[in-house]
Amino acid sequence: MTRAGLALVALAAAACGDSQRDDTPRFTSAEDAFSVHELPGWTAGREIGTTTFRSPDGRTVIAVRRGAETPDRTPVDLLAGTEKVLRGFYRAQVDGPFEVEGASMRAWRFELTFVPNERTIPVRRRHVVMLAPSGRAFHVMATTSRAGLGTFETAAFESILKSLREEA
Repeated sequence: MTRAGLALVALAAAACGDSQRDDTPRFTSAEDAFSVHELPGWTAGREIGTTTFRSPDGRTVIAVRRGAETPDRTPVDLLAGTEKVLRGFYRAQVDGPFEVEGASMRAWRFELTFVPNERTIPVRRRHVVMLAPSGRAFHVMATTSRAGLGTFETAAFESILKSLREEA
């Protein structure tokens, strides 16, 4: 290959590397050891030991919680344990697990409705379990009092699933 050809290949490789670079601002949770793309308009906080993102209208909360570190746990064990907990919610109706495509790590989704403590109206929750290569699990949950997640909430939830990264 000529020098001009090599230079062209090097330039193309560099351009591809730049297009793969992600300059999107990130939110980092030191407590839960993860980072995600920031969600414009959403308010980040902590509630009951969990990182939360509240929608601008306050009606939807997306929570991300780091699971216990158990490197020898299999996905089957993780999903069985998660399903058992979800089915323990008052008047719970649980569907899943379903494998999630396009997430930043292996992930499975549960869809459920249940009645929270001291309430009479059921809520809907999308609960995704993500398994990092280290063996650490992350639980990403969106809960809403609506009939389901709207387009806006679904886009925010998908952004978290696609951008979640384990941090040291």
